[in-house]
Amino acid sequence: MKKSKNNAFLVAMLCAGLVMSFSGLTAYADEESAETLVAPISTETPSLKDCISTSSDMVDFGELSEGGRSYTQEFQLKNSCDSELVVVAKAQVYDGDAEINNDYKLANDWLTFVGGKSDYALPAKGETSVKIRVFLPNSVKGASYYAAVGLSLKDSQNTEDKQVVNVRMDVLSDGFTRGGMVTSNYAQAFGFGKSVRAGVKLKNTGTSGFLSKYTLKRGAVFGSEDFQTLVEDAKEIPAGAEVEFYAGDYVSDQYGIFKIQQTVTYINSDGETMESVLEQTVINVPLVVVFIVGGALVALISLIIVVKIMKRRKAEEQEDSKQEDENEL
Repeated sequence: MKKSKNNAFLVAMLCAGLVMSFSGLTAYADEESAETLVAPISTETPSLKDCISTSSDMVDFGELSEGGRSYTQEFQLKNSCDSELVVVAKAQVYDGDAEINNDYKLANDWLTFVGGKSDYALPAKGETSVKIRVFLPNSVKGASYYAAVGLSLKDSQNTEDKQVVNVRMDVLSDGFTRGGMVTSNYAQAFGFGKSVRAGVKLKNTGTSGFLSKYTLKRGAVFGSEDFQTLVEDAKEIPAGAEVEFYAGDYVSDQYGIFKIQQTVTYINSDGETMESVLEQTVINVPLVVVFIVGGALVALISLIIVVKIMKRRKAEEQEDSKQEDENEL
């Protein structure tokens, strides 16, 4: 009887141990599952370039003719991210595609923000307006003047994460002139498999800036339908500046005969928008084909020369034979 009780006690202890072990494993599994279910907290800082877009890269105040007063314009900021962001705006010098005379960059001193604001809070998926004001001094020489608004995220540690919205104003006073010209509109007509280059250079010959638009298209040799747009671009051409569009390879490892169309706009001295169009047929073939065709042409020309020489010699021989027959008579 005592032995039976001892066995029962051992069985009970064994069952209790198994229960405790199973409970421990279950608790560990539940703890591991809980850790798995908890999403990691993201510490990544939002990026201005990824989250914020502007309604325009250039704010144009248009033609200003009255000095001693202020003018107001605005542009929009849009937040495409899921968190509220604060954008800091500061006046700065123009930041464009071409270097311009420093005299025309003075306008950053004229620029202020309506209401004295510098911080603009944008709710998630929201937008806001940035209203800017320029005060045009008296007795300013007639020209286009430039400034810019620099944008960055408040408290951001990334000094490279910035955007710029440029500002232009045309002051209509003594010395204001318009003018521009195409100094180069080129496209290679022949390519040998690697690349065929194209590009346009524009020069502003006036004291006022203008916006120029550029397109490069490619299509079939005959007709103008089904043209494929390869490049589209737009650039500010400041006074006295020369700006080049594209200057790149518009064909790479594509063989055949096709037509390209290169178009650029500019402003003439009458203030009219002009369009310069270059259309050109382009032949692009592998270099080995050039050697084969060249060799075939050389062989053909050589054959023609040999045939002519042989004909001439035969004619000479016939003439000599005829002369000998006459002499014998």
